[in-house]
Amino acid sequence: MENSIGKSLRNIGSFTIFIGIIIGFFKGFDNSDLYETTMHWSIVFLWSAIGFVSGMLFIGFSEVLYLLQGIYINLEKKEIESKLDVPLNEINEDCEDNEKPRADVYNSIMENKNEDD
Repeated sequence: MENSIGKSLRNIGSFTIFIGIIIGFFKGFDNSDLYETTMHWSIVFLWSAIGFVSGMLFIGFSEVLYLLQGIYINLEKKEIESKLDVPLNEINEDCEDNEKPRADVYNSIMENKNEDD
């Protein structure tokens, strides 16, 4: 299962870092003199640092969402294993053709749970 909100937040964070650096370079140029253009590195560094910190906040929030989703999935697996009394991570090698594999049982339980909600 893919976490689209976490992925979007990670992309927004990367974009914010990139834009912060670009804005830093644009704001750092001082072309007030007609014949000479100077660069104010303190302004470039300030805007780049602001973009980096803001972007890392977004990336951090996306990482929290990924971790929470992993915890949720593990809790769901443990709940289903307790109902089935069979660990889901075992491979069912002795399953005959007319029996359902454990993954199908897991998926059917999850579908029934989603329909009940």
